[in-house]
Amino acid sequence: MLAARMYGYKQPLVLEEVKRPEISADQVLVRVEAAGLCRTDFQLIDGYFKESLDLAFPAIPGHEIAGSIEEMGDRVPPTANLAVGDQVVVVGGWGDGTCRQCRLGNEQICGHGSWPGFGPYGGYSEFVPVPSRYLVRIDRKYKLKSEELAPLTDAGLTPYRGINKLRAAGVLGPKPGIGLFGAGGLGIYAVQYARLLSSGATGAAFARSDEKLAIAKEHGADHQHQGQVHRGHSQRTRESNRTTRDRCSHRLCRRRGDDSDGIWPALNCRRLCLRRPCWYSDRYSLLPVRRSRVHLLRFLLAKL
Repeated sequence: MLAARMYGYKQPLVLEEVKRPEISADQVLVRVEAAGLCRTDFQLIDGYFKESLDLAFPAIPGHEIAGSIEEMGDRVPPTANLAVGDQVVVVGGWGDGTCRQCRLGNEQICGHGSWPGFGPYGGYSEFVPVPSRYLVRIDRKYKLKSEELAPLTDAGLTPYRGINKLRAAGVLGPKPGIGLFGAGGLGIYAVQYARLLSSGATGAAFARSDEKLAIAKEHGADHQHQGQVHRGHSQRTRESNRTTRDRCSHRLCRRRGDDSDGIWPALNCRRLCLRRPCWYSDRYSLLPVRRSRVHLLRFLLAKL
């Protein structure tokens, strides 16, 4: 099969012929028809996860996957309701199914789990092996295209989870409004989910681009507000981060000296430097967050 593989960080992907993967008894071989290009893929190739992810090369990126079933293992249960030829999407975040997070439905943060696209197999190939329980069958009567379905597995699922949590907590309904900061790929999905799940709540979209605000309005945002980048403030924040980073004695707080956002020092000091709290442990909640959802999740967990 053809696959686009990584042989190192900050290097172009290599398109080449590789052996078609074999599947285990409980897996399904999916023929990839579409794979989304996520910012996380850019970060992976750029080496952003180099220190935190033990990635063996060559690797195949791509975790937003849609396609059809090519082959099924002998032990795929009938209750999976899958058959060869079915149109499917791949759910990212494959947990072990036994830990506390998996039992709570948080397979994406399982400590012993894995993701497609962060190892030997991913969406940037013709075939990918997938555990049967992480496939969602799509009825072909809806005539949905794979290129429309693939982004829903990540860019669509992430804001849906957030909006659904607000609804379940009783804070999202027809009366209060909701503000949506950022009208990019995930933000536009969030605008639509907020409108569908809130029973008519007023939605306000905030972005820095007129073009994105126009798209947000087209998809249901009641109000659109354009923000501005205060570069002077951002520069002062970065300079302050560099100046104060050395105030903490813990080695982890200085491990990522190139982290201009200060997120990692904030987390490390918050959790590990209680003997001598540094500048970050007091002001971590004021720091900007512009990283992937994995790092955003860790940032939010530090506030609990």
